[in-house]
Amino acid sequence: MIKREVRLSGRIAYIVNGKFNNNDAGLKLSWTSNGRLPENAIYDVLNDKGIKRIPKMFSRGLLFEDFEGYRLEYMVMEKCGMTLFEALNNLYSKNPDYKKVGENEEEHDPFIGAPRYMSISTLLGISKRNAIMDIESLFYVVLDALQHEQTEVDYDDSPTKRKSHF
Repeated sequence: MIKREVRLSGRIAYIVNGKFNNNDAGLKLSWTSNGRLPENAIYDVLNDKGIKRIPKMFSRGLLFEDFEGYRLEYMVMEKCGMTLFEALNNLYSKNPDYKKVGENEEEHDPFIGAPRYMSISTLLGISKRNAIMDIESLFYVVLDALQHEQTEVDYDDSPTKRKSHF
């Protein structure tokens, strides 16, 4: 029998592919609980064990060391996979129109998503997105995750009612 509430505390990772010193590389941002191993720890262990095909690390470090019990880490490593938009280009479906999602901002509805996470510019009706708007949306997701981490469900009352730890 579980005597206390068990929370799922994982990592949130965001990967952007690009170039680093003329090498194909991926920038991985990882939002991780302070109680967990650093994001790059598994790569170090696998390299030490002689496992082949582990991506080469170009740079790594901390952007924020302790923010409400979490840290923001970065890793610049050898490109080893596809981003979400690259995967969507390879999507197989019955309707070939879905394959073009993410390919061109003008070809799909830029307002898809939860309004609480949309950037202010998107909410004002600006349909051409840029990286700053995406970072702002990611910031709102992180704030919402932090807010949920600081509250717990009151099971004796209503599941929609929450008690704050503040």
